[in-house]
Amino acid sequence: MSYIVNAGDPSKSADIVNGTNNNNYFDVSGAFGAYYPNTVTTAHWSSTGNVNMKNGKFINPADNTESGNVSSANLWIDTNGGSCTRQSTAAGYSDGQACASLQAAYNAASSGDVINIMDGVYPGEIVKGATDKSLTFQGIGPGRPSFGQLFLAFPGATFKHVAVENRNYPGWDGVTCTYWDFTLRVCAPNQHLDDVIINGLRKGAPVDSLPKGGLQIDGGSTNFSMKHSEITGIRDNKGFQGGADNLLVEDSLFHDVNITNGQMGEHIECVADTGGNNQAWRRNQFYDCSTINWVAQNVVGGTPFGPVYTGEQHICPSNPGRR
Repeated sequence: MSYIVNAGDPSKSADIVNGTNNNNYFDVSGAFGAYYPNTVTTAHWSSTGNVNMKNGKFINPADNTESGNVSSANLWIDTNGGSCTRQSTAAGYSDGQACASLQAAYNAASSGDVINIMDGVYPGEIVKGATDKSLTFQGIGPGRPSFGQLFLAFPGATFKHVAVENRNYPGWDGVTCTYWDFTLRVCAPNQHLDDVIINGLRKGAPVDSLPKGGLQIDGGSTNFSMKHSEITGIRDNKGFQGGADNLLVEDSLFHDVNITNGQMGEHIECVADTGGNNQAWRRNQFYDCSTINWVAQNVVGGTPFGPVYTGEQHICPSNPGRR
């Protein structure tokens, strides 16, 4: 079951069950828009049918390049860290000059830098900053580096080919972001996820006193995007919650979002989109969602959604073989 509900004006609700209107705009604001036309012809990584993969990485069919396949960067991150020395010209890995954390790399970076992340298991972090440096953090393989719970409280970053897992909680400071019960929490603008796996590790109540959801986006996280990514292994919480202006989610998979025995769960959605103007959700897949696959609903009396385009969403009865 998937639908849009505008609590301010229920007459502007729209049903996307069985793909009835999947290639149309859902006008839930009263102003028909042209922000995300359904005639896009740009090549994209497919989330349906046969997925282009090589060595465990997504392949861009436009140029056959691998995700996260580079050998030089301005900064490097590894599990033991070092001096965290920035190179003005991208250079190869040097163990003694690597950074030990995302925060250290952000602090050392300059605008436009590329930060490569070595394979390994990293703890959770609260990463904070006020300056938008337009950084790229990317796992470079051959595996996929994984982090514990993350709070991204700094603007301007793209994360590629990494995993974020429900473990190693950094300890919420009570100030940074809110809703700390999510595996990945974004509370700053211009954050982008590309080939990122968010895994709740199937931790649910009553074994875990506060089971973590997947991804939380707050209203100030404008211009957020998520592409070629996956949210999975969520128990007794939502896969995706939140929303912001100019949000884009495409070519991603939401699945294995379930309720443990005896728990209440009418709102354990794979996706709960709670607000924002000029959004686009397209070419995503949903399966094994306990209650609702995708719902957009603002609070009663809240500001109506602006144009929301949901193109070619796929509700699957079982694993479509995405990974």
